[in-house]
Amino acid sequence: MRRKGREPRQGGQAPSRLSGAVHSTLSEGGDGEVELNAAIDNIFHHPNVGPFICRQLIQHLVTSNPSPAYVARVSRAFESNIAASGET
Repeated sequence: MRRKGREPRQGGQAPSRLSGAVHSTLSEGGDGEVELNAAIDNIFHHPNVGPFICRQLIQHLVTSNPSPAYVARVSRAFESNIAASGET
């Protein structure tokens, strides 16, 4: 189902652009699955994702009002695990 006002992407159009540093441009005529994975990587590696996810987890599992220092420590662990797993 197509949303009103949106045309399907045709071959030969300009490459898609994503904001952020991981994948700022997708290849022209790229595969939809590849583009989706690139968009998810782009979101996942944004510098605010670690603190946001960690704060949400802490609020739901530990305490409703975590200190900024606690969130920062958990975020560093989150980010170091991403680096250790080889995800880029």
